[in-house]
Amino acid sequence: MATDLHVDRMQGAKAPSVPEPYVPMGADRKRFAHVRETIDRLVGERRPPLYDSVVIVGGLGITAHTFAARLARSPEFAGNVVLAGPPASEDRRLKAGVSLRAASADFLAYTLNTSTDRVVAQCAGGHATAQPVAFRQTASMAYKDAQGRWQNTRVEPWQGGKHGKKRPGMYGFRNSRAALAIKELAFQDGLIEKPEPVTSLEHARSLATGRRPLIVNVTTNGALLGNETTRPRAGIVAAQMPFRERPGGVRGPLTPATTYAPLVNREGAIDVGYYTPFSDPLSPDATWYGIMARPLRLSKPFDKERELDILVEETLGLGELMGLDPVDPDETTGRAFVPAPPPRAPRGSLPGTLELRRACTPFVAAYYADGMTGGTIGATIAAEAVLRGRDPYPAVARALAGYRRWNYAWYIETAYLPAVVDRLMRVSVRGAMLWPHRTAVNHWFSRA
Repeated sequence: MATDLHVDRMQGAKAPSVPEPYVPMGADRKRFAHVRETIDRLVGERRPPLYDSVVIVGGLGITAHTFAARLARSPEFAGNVVLAGPPASEDRRLKAGVSLRAASADFLAYTLNTSTDRVVAQCAGGHATAQPVAFRQTASMAYKDAQGRWQNTRVEPWQGGKHGKKRPGMYGFRNSRAALAIKELAFQDGLIEKPEPVTSLEHARSLATGRRPLIVNVTTNGALLGNETTRPRAGIVAAQMPFRERPGGVRGPLTPATTYAPLVNREGAIDVGYYTPFSDPLSPDATWYGIMARPLRLSKPFDKERELDILVEETLGLGELMGLDPVDPDETTGRAFVPAPPPRAPRGSLPGTLELRRACTPFVAAYYADGMTGGTIGATIAAEAVLRGRDPYPAVARALAGYRRWNYAWYIETAYLPAVVDRLMRVSVRGAMLWPHRTAVNHWFSRA
């Protein structure tokens, strides 16, 4: 069917009809209004599109599917959006980010032309009886006592206050499930899939349905389209896994409908943790997720496997402290080394190309729960820029400027100033987390 549709496009057949706009009600009305205002402010007035088709190469995850979904439901590009490369697949292992900010869900609902509740339900899976949502965020230092048992200092909220906000702050989904949920909710008639691996810019152009294609790179190969790459100077190692509650429920420092960030001062840097509500149809008894991540200065040597082993032990040990048991850790545990792009935003690429992965990665993304946020918000803004005949790079850079700045600040604090962070957190979590964390609440939480 995809091949026939490709031929039709080349022969000048009409693009598929597009779905009627979703009419948001209740909280979605405020969310959609905010998204539209953000797009108008960041992208600018509409001009005729510069391109007549798009080929999205590889990396068919959240960023690629979000970008494709927005274009596929537009009359300008419906039927002319090609997803090229091996299709995304699901398995239980937590290979990428899991924490989806509710602000990102606002943008996803707009992009997918549907309600936020439907997006959350599709990501959570049909088994879920409740949303895996947090309405506030807490933090403290964590350490081992003389007997080798995990303990924590005084826990305080850094977003959402004592009782939590009325609007959602964070959802927990497996990354590959969220990516395919976006694809499932997209306007299917507007998309063409080409599962063959793409090897070059010329190869990608040969898959286009129009004469003026935009070729979009979402692979980890930054040189695939001939654009310059940079050597990473920073990165993280991280370990993560799903958990189930023990009989009796969670215990302090964790509380229901809350995310908890334990910080561990270890060997000259801060390991940063994150425990959040979670739902996954492939691990249906999992109700929580945990990660421990460590910042890296790549100019210094490090033992990756040793660091990952320590982070796995920390994730398990802190989960035990909070009344959590890992869910099939041999099958679900993710261990990752993730190099970061430069802290500055990319300014452009070769004509007719877009390095979308690079543009949407706000520095050390997995360290500040911003990878999924960059992928959803950045890809939505990039798609809107393409629709309006604008350069996507400056629009995406403006959209993610705060996240990029906060990521960089958090990296400097934890990689270069661990003793200062430790001391401040023990005195006052609220004070230590004032900037950039508490002041950025509207960039984490839903607008309604």
